[in-house]
Amino acid sequence: MVRMRIASASWIVLLVIVLAPCAVQATKSLLGDKEKKKVEQRSVEKLDFPAGGKIYINKSFGEVRVEGWDQAAVELTVTKAIKASDTPEKQAEAAAKLKRVRVTIVKDQSDSLVIHSEVPFRSNLELKYEIKVPRQSTLFIKHDIGDVEVSNIVGDVNVNARIGDVRVRLPASEEFNVDARAKIGDVSSEFGGKNSRQWLIGAKANQATDYKATAHWVIARIGIGDIQVEKMK
Repeated sequence: MVRMRIASASWIVLLVIVLAPCAVQATKSLLGDKEKKKVEQRSVEKLDFPAGGKIYINKSFGEVRVEGWDQAAVELTVTKAIKASDTPEKQAEAAAKLKRVRVTIVKDQSDSLVIHSEVPFRSNLELKYEIKVPRQSTLFIKHDIGDVEVSNIVGDVNVNARIGDVRVRLPASEEFNVDARAKIGDVSSEFGGKNSRQWLIGAKANQATDYKATAHWVIARIGIGDIQVEKMK
């Protein structure tokens, strides 16, 4: 019995010796986060753009929110942020680093507009897009990592994302053909058709051959994540 108690005590001492450095490191990390301060930059740009045009959102990263409105214009709000040590030098370095992340909006043609992103780094970066477009627009979104949400559009929607969740909320009074597929994740659609899971880790939703010739299209593809196509309440 005495030997067992000694052995147990030895194991406890050993665990303390092994885990103590981890606990110290975790405490230092928590304290380091508290000493950091967020550096944020925000920009708003607005361009006249007619209803019925094509809008391309290329190489986006982070959170993308696209909302249809009744103005003949596109408004792009970009918020960039990172955390840095709360000293003047480190805050200035972080601000300069954020300026390297560039999101531009350019009219390609009279009925075509491109929103392009240059993201030279991703570690510790928060990037958010809030984009308002004419409701009668055709959207082409090519997204990397992060969530994408599209709402109140009466036009074709095409979303291709690598990792994240895709949520498309559309007017219930309109008709849409849905073709959505996830390699790893779930897919659901409230606009009819069939939701199915052909693989253990992937899923799709479509109308098979029951497509409506006069309906708009929702085409969505994602590598890892879920896709939801919903009717606006």
